Amino acid sequence: MLRRPPLSPPSSASKRQRRRERRRLAQRRYRQNVADHAVIVPVKVGPSLLDYLVRVVRWLDEADAKDARKIGEAITRGLMEAAEADAAKR
Repeated sequence: MLRRPPLSPPSSASKRQRRRERRRLAQRRYRQNVADHAVIVPVKVGPSLLDYLVRVVRWLDEADAKDARKIGEAITRGLMEAAEADAAKR
C-alpha cells in the first residue's frame, strides 16, 4: 500500500510573502484612490437597500449580494448617476 507523506503546513516564509503581496496590492489601491481624489468610507447596508440594488434598479446581481466590493461598486454607480443627472440640470 502506498502512503503519501503528510502535508506540511505552509512555511512562515511563504505566509510572509503572501502577506507582503496583499499589503503591496492594498497600498497600490490606496495610492490610486489618493491620486483620483477618491475617499473610501464604510457604509452600512441593510436588506432593503440590497433588495433595491438587486431587484429594483438591477445594479447588483443576486449572486454578488454578499460581495462587499460589488455592493460598493453598485452604490457608487447609483450615486454617480444621481450626481451626473443633477449636474445636467444646472
